[in-house]
Amino acid sequence: MRQNDFRDLEPTIAESADVTRRDTDGEDAYKTRVVRHEPVGFAWLVCVQRQEFGRRYDVGMGITAIGRDRECEIVLGDDSVSLKHAKIKYVADTDAYMLYDLVSTNGTCVNGERIEAPAQINDEDEVSFGDVRCVFKRLKHTHRE
Repeated sequence: MRQNDFRDLEPTIAESADVTRRDTDGEDAYKTRVVRHEPVGFAWLVCVQRQEFGRRYDVGMGITAIGRDRECEIVLGDDSVSLKHAKIKYVADTDAYMLYDLVSTNGTCVNGERIEAPAQINDEDEVSFGDVRCVFKRLKHTHRE
């Protein structure tokens, strides 16, 4: 096999947590380890007001911080948003996204109700961070047999 010619390589997929190995005529061996048995859904926030209308913010698979601080994963530049305003956490055990207000000055709301404790958010829920309104969108994976 020539260097940089990858057309002959096919991905090796492990069906369990064991490592699968494929040799290529004495050259390098390729290994794949399954980290997660099922893919999880994808989620994002879409801004539905002001100059940010239609802007999409991706929500990560772990914890996604939201605020004005540049260290947040989702940075909202509106003055009504606290530096560290809220966070969204994906909980794999229940396949749910939880929203937490981080004691923000102007509050975090789900469907118009201010949250005081962690709240589960679902596809099409309206989520507000101060005066910034977004719609939470989520795709769930489907099993094909």
